Amino acid sequence: MTLPLPIDLHPFPFVQQSYYPHMSPEDTTLWNRFIKAHPDFADFAYYDVPVGSLPHKIESAQRPITEKYVKQTYLKRIDALTHKDKLLHLIELKPNAGMIALGQIIMYRHCLKKMLSHDFNIHGMIITDLADVDLPELANIHQIQLMQLDKP
Repeated sequence: MTLPLPIDLHPFPFVQQSYYPHMSPEDTTLWNRFIKAHPDFADFAYYDVPVGSLPHKIESAQRPITEKYVKQTYLKRIDALTHKDKLLHLIELKPNAGMIALGQIIMYRHCLKKMLSHDFNIHGMIITDLADVDLPELANIHQIQLMQLDKP
């Protein structure tokens, strides 16, 4: 089953891979550790998911810019969006997570809800090796799951 998003995305099987679109080597290592520890977490995943609105200056630009280039350059990017039944997990991967990760999830979740044409439960999740001391409390306030993985 594919998601009813107004963009063309390719679903990937929820298995460890050597490469994921948009992920740094550190993010890839973290993500693979998560998949190994939770193999039944999702049926499939999308990576590098563009969300949000284009800046007004770009939308009204007079110079010829291809739509694909503009979206790739200016839209916000979700690291991973996993899908199982009607549950979506919007995931931000940060080896050392702080308030930036929290702000990204809050914004991405808002943008994704505006994009979806169906009712899905969207759960925000930060996966990290190390979390800022204040992050657990604030993530809880914003109903965002914080998962700190043990280092191997």
